Amino acid sequence: MVPVFKLVTKARFYQYLPYKDTHPFAVQYCLRILLMSLYAGLGYYIPNLGQMINLQGALTGTLIAFVFPITFYLKVFKGSISE
Repeated sequence: MVPVFKLVTKARFYQYLPYKDTHPFAVQYCLRILLMSLYAGLGYYIPNLGQMINLQGALTGTLIAFVFPITFYLKVFKGSISE
């Protein structure tokens, strides 16, 4: 949630919010409640959201475990690997 909120505070519309300077915590709490309500609504209305998240986790887990280490090794030791 924190990276998403950092992106929201850097957005262009954030500078036009009322009470941003006088009550910054109130604005932050309202934005967080709005974002969490949006996420809860998406989770409720999208069917099979759990299966999509499981698929995304499986794909990223495969990349992190198998593809990225080999790619990084080849990139780091490019000149010292004999063919």
